[in-house]
Amino acid sequence: MLSHQDVSSVTTYQCTLCTYKAKQKRYLSSHMLSHQDVSSVTTYQCKLCSYKGKLKSRLNRHMLVHQDISEIRTYNCKYCSYKAKHKIFHILL
Repeated sequence: MLSHQDVSSVTTYQCTLCTYKAKQKRYLSSHMLSHQDVSSVTTYQCKLCSYKGKLKSRLNRHMLVHQDISEIRTYNCKYCSYKAKHKIFHILL
């Protein structure tokens, strides 16, 4: 899609400490953690395994690996035994 748009109109977010550029503000926010002193960065620890992360959202996503697929809201195909979180992925196949 970007190949059809004027690339100069695409907003980029520049890191003030290095040459990193991001297309989305949240990516720049995540990148900025790499410039912080390691001792000052909050880490989120999984209570079920050794996983550690800098972002709470990543820990929440990680926690899905510990759930039984039947506990997660799933799409059940009415034509076969396929299960997924999103219907569109299976229908396209």
